[in-house]
Parts: sequence; C-alpha cells; structure tokens
Amino acid sequence: MNRFERLFFILEKYDNSLSGKDIGPRGVVKVTITAERIKIALEAENLPVGDEYLYEVVMFFKNKDQEVLPPKFIDVKCSPNGSIRDNMFTQYNGQIVFGAALAFRNRKNNGRKNFPLVSFKCKPDEWRKILEDVSSDENRKLQKEETRRKEASVSREHNASPRKDLEKISKILDDAGQRMESNKAESNNVAEERVSGKYDYLKVNKEELFDRSFKAFDPFNTTNKSYKWWYAKDMHQVNKILLEASLKLPFELNKEGYLSCEIFGHVLLGEYKDQQTSREFLIFGIPSKEKGESGNYYSNSRWEEVAESKDTSESGYWLTYIDCETSRVVKVI
Repeated sequence: MNRFERLFFILEKYDNSLSGKDIGPRGVVKVTITAERIKIALEAENLPVGDEYLYEVVMFFKNKDQEVLPPKFIDVKCSPNGSIRDNMFTQYNGQIVFGAALAFRNRKNNGRKNFPLVSFKCKPDEWRKILEDVSSDENRKLQKEETRRKEASVSREHNASPRKDLEKISKILDDAGQRMESNKAESNNVAEERVSGKYDYLKVNKEELFDRSFKAFDPFNTTNKSYKWWYAKDMHQVNKILLEASLKLPFELNKEGYLSCEIFGHVLLGEYKDQQTSREFLIFGIPSKEKGESGNYYSNSRWEEVAESKDTSESGYWLTYIDCETSRVVKVI
C-alpha cells in the first residue's frame, strides 16, 4: 500500500533559554511519511554557537488510539554561523506525528535541557502539559547521570592503589604506548612484561569497568555472547577508563573519536573474547550516516550496519579491533 504524507512544523519561541542573535532563533521541521519510514528535515538559524551547546531535534508521536508515545531525541550539529540543516530518518510503524521541538543544553555548566522552539498540532493546554512532563523526565535523567558519574569517580579513587604510585605507573604505560608506534623491539618488551605479570595489579575486569562507566548499547542486536557493547559520549572519560584497563588508543583513532563525539554525540565501545584462544579485543566504533561517509581507519576497520529494528540516525559503524594485551590494531576480516 502506497503512503505519502507531508507535514510542516513552524517552530515558535517557547522560552527565553536561547538568546540567539538580534532577531532570535527560528526554524522549521518538515516531515515526510512513506510506507516504511519518516524523513525529518530540520532547518534552524540564529542559534548561539560554541562547543558548550548541545542541540537535539525532538519529535512527538501518538499511536492510532491517540495515546502519547515516548518522544524521539536526535542529536544535531550547529554550524559556526549559527544554523542547522540536517535530514534524519526513523522507522514508520503507524505512529502519528503531532509535534516537533528544538532542545539544547549547555554542557559547560551541566545545565538543564531546555526547549526554546516548539510546534504542535494539538491544543495548547495539551502540548504544554506534555512538554512539561518530558522536560521534567529528561532533566531528572541528567541529574541521575551526573550523580552516578560523581559516585563512580569517588568509588574509583577510593578503590585504587595509592594515587602517587598509580600516576607513576600510568605515566610509564602512557610513555610505553607512545613508543609502541615507532619502536617494535620496545613494544615487544612491554608486551612481555604484561604477560610475565609485572603489570598484573593494574589488570581489571574490563566488562565490569565498562558497565560502571558507560551505558550498555547494542546497535547490531548481537546474538554472539562473546561480544559486549557500550555507548560513550565523552572521549575524555573513554581515555581515562581505558587507562585504568591498561589500554591505549592509537593517536589517529583517538582524534577520530573526539570528532565523532562532536558530530554524532558518541562513540561505540565493544569487547570481544575469543573463546578458543582466550584473547580479548577492545572494539572502537565510529558512527556514520552512510558507509562511504567515513574513512576506513588504518585500512583495518570493518563496516557493520545497524540492525533494522534500531531507531538511530546512524546507518552503521566503522569498527576497529585492538588487541588488549598489546594495544595493537588487529586486521579483522
């Protein structure tokens, strides 16, 4: 059955959380619905710019019985001139689109999530109540995440070995990791020291460490139990946690991770345990909207598409495997 529907949501000012330029922020969301998917086209301008601002487009849905469904938040990137032009897609399952909004938060001061521009196709009393509930839920989640992050940080400091000794050993590992790229002989020495047990007291259960530090997230609906996946929003935290696990990312891959967090809002972390050889691998995933959009990092990465049932703006990830024992990139076929 052919289906085609087009809706326009002219975004109007809801609060004063964004000052913008003289004439203030403004925007429009164009929604195109077909039999299989919903295309969301956002155009916004006169927005404040800076690394501290995180923007999202928010879509509001109802089911056929007019019951309100959970909203969908999609990260969007603001250009240096204060405008956003982005196309996004989500699966169509018969839902009714009745509202759109632009959300943002200031990460420098861990600010609340605000909804400065909104547009709804329902009565004001109805959508104001919905928006207030969504805002409360989102900011409650942010507060819980911040609390968990602080508690995890305090817990790691209390459970660690003496701080000065840990920092000294961390520097040794960091220096050794840098030399790995240019000095093969020294790299082998470091690997032998790890195997012989010299660094045993730095070894941790990586799965438990990642579970405490990141959100579990499997975009591939993996059935192989040898794999585990996590969603990481902050590369500073990623590098800190990897250091605790005695792991180090190659420089270029690390740089791509920072860019990915800026553009897509996250990177993907994974762990693979080879049951036959007992080898463990760290998997580092760079998201991409299209396969051809990102480079094949180190010519050793492989492309993995997101499962059809997953409702994300990315179509897949470039996955790089790193040997946990040597921190070397491994070619995976």
